[in-house]
Formats: sequence, C-alpha cells, structure tokens
Amino acid sequence: MLMCVLAWIGACLSRIFWQGRLGSSTTAFCLSVDSPPVIFPPNLAFRKFTHHPSPPSLPPSSFHNVYGPFGTWKGGREKAPAAFCRKAVGSTEHFEVWGDGEQTRSFMYVDDCVEGVLRIMMSETAVKPLNLGTEQMVSMNEFAEIAMSFESKSLPIKNIPGPQGVRGRNSDNTLIREQLGWEPLISIQDG
Repeated sequence: MLMCVLAWIGACLSRIFWQGRLGSSTTAFCLSVDSPPVIFPPNLAFRKFTHHPSPPSLPPSSFHNVYGPFGTWKGGREKAPAAFCRKAVGSTEHFEVWGDGEQTRSFMYVDDCVEGVLRIMMSETAVKPLNLGTEQMVSMNEFAEIAMSFESKSLPIKNIPGPQGVRGRNSDNTLIREQLGWEPLISIQDG
C-alpha cells in the first residue's frame, strides 16, 4: 500500500509517465522523460498498479502548499510556513516580508494531505483531477502576524524587495467536496 501511495503522489507531483508492465511481475514508472524507470515488484506495489495493463484509474491531484513538522525550515528551500516561523523566532526588531505582503496563498497541513490522499485512493467515485488544499486564503502580512503570535511577538512588518510569485493562489475544493464529501479542515493557525 505504501508503494501505491508513493507512486500516486509521484504521479501527481512529477507527471509520471506510465510504462505498462515489464514481463509478468513488475511495473515501471518514469519520473520524467529523461529518468530511468522506477521498478515496483508486485509484493511492494498495490494490486491496482501491478495487475492492470492500462494506466491507473486514480485521478491526478494538485497539492497546494503542504507543510508540517518535519519539513525543511532553513537554507532557502523551506515552505513559507516554516520560513515565517523561523523568522518569528529569530526576529527582534522587525519581521521581513518580500514584496508588499498582500500576495495570498492557502496552506495545507500534512495530516490533511495524507487523509486526502488516502480518501482519493480508496474512492470509487473520484474520477476528475482534484485540488488537495485548503480554501483558507491568507496574505503574507497576515501570515506574518499569525507566525509572530506563536511567540507572543508584535513586531512591525518590513516589506522588502524579493520574489513574490503570483498575486494570489488558492485551492478550489468544489470537486473534492462533490466527489468525496470531504475537504482539508486544519487551519493555518492550528497547523
């Protein structure tokens, strides 16, 4: 089951190309056009992947800003929640936010992501591509205030030049609610 989950997540994140069956006992997936196939023996792969000559019937999903306790928190590769918490702990005079801070995002706690992945994989009705994220949209300035609240700090926000990405991005959970009767529930304040 674990290999099935990993293969499906890889398909959603890396646009895996189905390679079909190799012989009678293995299944291969290519992580990209240039990469060699990843081989899953049948004792590790989920039955749905190893015994069908056609692509898996699971819908692709779009993950929206997943974060959690074991994510990277420094070094430039961290997600915004970890970076903002690091800044909240280390800042003493002001809290730096790139751009004007009005760009918005939604964030999904890893527990909700795992729950969503399992629900999608076990569903017989999920057939369309699904967004997997929360609809709670927060500006970066608001998110700085949330991060500082965990440290009981109230520092001025200093908007500085830096990458901002798109102005706003949020998960539309209409289809996941319709197809699964569920959506992520953990707020950014609680995650």
